[in-house]
Amino acid sequence: MNACLPCRKVKMKCRQGSQPASKCERCARKSLDCVFQQHRRGRKPGTKISKRTMPALPSAYAAVKKTPDYSGDTPSIAESVPAEEPGNLQPSGLLNQEAMRGKFSLRRILSTTEGDALEPPERSSPSRPEDPIEMGILNLSVAKSLFENFIVVLNPYISQLDPSLHTFFYVRQKSSFLFTAVLAMSAKTFNPIVYNALYNHAQDLYTESFRNGAKSTEIVQAILILTYWKQPQDTRAWTSLGYAIRMCMDMGWHKLTAYSTASRVAMDEARRREVRNVERTWYVLFVYDRSISLQTGRPWMIERSAFIESIEAWCGDPIADRNDDLLGAFVTLRLMSSSIFSLHAPSSRRSEKVPLENMEALLSLKKASIERWESHWVQNVERKQSPEEETCHKFLIRFYGTHFRLQLFSLPLQDVLSSEYSDSSLHLDIIWAAFTGAMDMLKLISRHSGQLYFAQDSIHVMTAYSAAFLVKSRR
Repeated sequence: MNACLPCRKVKMKCRQGSQPASKCERCARKSLDCVFQQHRRGRKPGTKISKRTMPALPSAYAAVKKTPDYSGDTPSIAESVPAEEPGNLQPSGLLNQEAMRGKFSLRRILSTTEGDALEPPERSSPSRPEDPIEMGILNLSVAKSLFENFIVVLNPYISQLDPSLHTFFYVRQKSSFLFTAVLAMSAKTFNPIVYNALYNHAQDLYTESFRNGAKSTEIVQAILILTYWKQPQDTRAWTSLGYAIRMCMDMGWHKLTAYSTASRVAMDEARRREVRNVERTWYVLFVYDRSISLQTGRPWMIERSAFIESIEAWCGDPIADRNDDLLGAFVTLRLMSSSIFSLHAPSSRRSEKVPLENMEALLSLKKASIERWESHWVQNVERKQSPEEETCHKFLIRFYGTHFRLQLFSLPLQDVLSSEYSDSSLHLDIIWAAFTGAMDMLKLISRHSGQLYFAQDSIHVMTAYSAAFLVKSRR
């Protein structure tokens, strides 16, 4: 029996009323017009079902359809297979997607095709014009000049790259990011005309490496170089350093073992320099991490280890660069400073306040240790250079040693100078030692003012600290 139009419209069951020709129960209950019409569903009488033929494809389009295109972002055959529904009880639905991939996957086993029909051909990675020379930012001769200036003039301040390993062609081929960062920081001093373009390109490569999650020694080195001579408004040094350290920990650098010559006997020189490149970068990160911690009061991330403590043996390697002695001096100084920094922190950071009187003898001992440290590493530097040769290494060792002496004696005085009830005359020895430390630092800077022109930003921060201490101590 046909349903009335109102019931058919809402797809409800239509029940005929008790009397013939009366409304159905639903229409009578809802006071609707109960209208019946002849059912028109299905094929009309006398018609036949004809097969529908598709029009022929153009020859060019048909050729494209026969050969799948794997270039660009077109998904592969394996990627385009729809995911199985969760309720599917077939093996392909019960197993996860990982079981459906690979040469011995379930999809390949159950497939009726032969050969490698399910596997797309290898894609060639698209070339990216990241090289600043190919981009037209600068020409080859200018790039070589900037690179040489960085290696000869700027790199000795940071002990980051090995001149025997990091040649112009090696760095350019190895990493566009590192190559651009080196050229940008060199251009900031030696060729400001191309600096902005190189710096912006380096920042773009930094963003791209972060977005892609790329990890390599060269990326870490590029990040550090960009932070050494950063722009004044750039406040990302702490964040960038943390990102670089986390990246290195992902690569397992925090598990480096203590230096040993026996483990490198079978290596050729090229391999040994590659290994030292990783180790040197981890040492640089350790120094940078501890330096920012001392300057900002924030906790450090890299803990001391057997590898960190084997720095002097590492510096004695036969293929060690003379810049490595400066790095060795920095590492040993930061090891010394971290071991005593907690004793000299302001009393608000400690659970118990250490009386200043009890620290005077300890401070004198530490001052003597710093003097021995300075003498030891200056002699190491002098042994590896000719008498008439002048480098920044001796200046930097004395500069950092003097700055650490200033910190050593100034930090315990914060409670004294900030308190209205403390009698500073009772601690004249410590105050005088800190005052003379600040004066010695400024005198050292005045005698070697030419070295400051190429120095990284942290040197200028330390200089400002000594001047600010002198101003505050006179109040």
